[in-house]
Parts: sequence; structure tokens; C-alpha cells
Amino acid sequence: MRIPVINGTKTNSKVFNGPVSIETIRKYASDYNIMYVDGDGDGKICVFVDGDTTRIYGRMVEFDTAPENEYYSMLAGLSYIRHYHPGKWLILSDNQMVVGQLGLMWKISKQKFHDIKHEIYTILRKSDDLDIKIGWIRGKSNKASCYLKSIEFDYMPEYCVEDIICGNLYIT
Repeated sequence: MRIPVINGTKTNSKVFNGPVSIETIRKYASDYNIMYVDGDGDGKICVFVDGDTTRIYGRMVEFDTAPENEYYSMLAGLSYIRHYHPGKWLILSDNQMVVGQLGLMWKISKQKFHDIKHEIYTILRKSDDLDIKIGWIRGKSNKASCYLKSIEFDYMPEYCVEDIICGNLYIT
């Protein structure tokens, strides 16, 4: 199984042609809902649904790296879609490595990333009503990243992986 990747000017390419542009999104995903995801090195994750007021954010209880949190934010986004809003979605991340690994274009060397990828693919296999594509965007274009950087959080819920998988998300 692989997640289709919108990439530069092509879809499902084996090579990155650069980050996804607004023109490419309009061309390949005009009828898709758009979601931005981000994870940082401090354990924070954020999911931002475009054209909506939905935000999901929190801090992972256990984490090692920013790419790991990017995987967790992708998992949180997919869990939200599965539990609350199935349909056609384009999920955009500013982490080229995570998008490349989920699209099976790049090899995964860390076992922890394999485990999170397995959870992501499990969600996709259990959900017949999902049509998911992913894309890599520039950091400055990532609305989830901008949201995490610009907001002072009075409350930051803590998540473990099981919370995310079960859809126990703090949604605002």
C-alpha cells in the first residue's frame, strides 16, 4: 500500500520535483478538502483544516525527534478524518522526508517510523470511504506550522499514540 503523492507538477511521481504549488493543488486536488499538519522538536503537533475553524493541537507524551512528531501530526490528521470527517482529503506537510516515506518513494530506516507508518496504513485500510493524497509544501506555506508558531497556548493537551488512534483529540 502507498499513499498517492501530489508532487511538484505531477502526481504519483517517484522523484520530488519540488514542493507542491497552489497551481498544482488546484489542478490535482480541486475537489479535495485540504489539511495542513506539523510537528516540532518540542513535542508539539498541530492539524489545521483549511477553510474551516478546526484545529487540533497538543504535545506528545513521548517523542524523540521533529520528524517523529510530523508522523504523529499526520496520524492525528488521519484519525480526525476517519472519526469525524471522511471523504476526499489532501494532507500537506512541510517535512519532505515524511511525505517521501509515506509515499514509498524513500526508505525508512528507523523502526519507530515504521511503527507509526503501520498505524497510518491501518487507518487507511479500515476506511473504505477515504480518498487521501499527501503533498510536500514549503514551511512558510504550512498553515499548521504558522499556527503553532504564532499562538500562545493556555492549555496544551498531552497525547499518547493510543489517544490519537482512537480519535481522542482536542479539537477546537
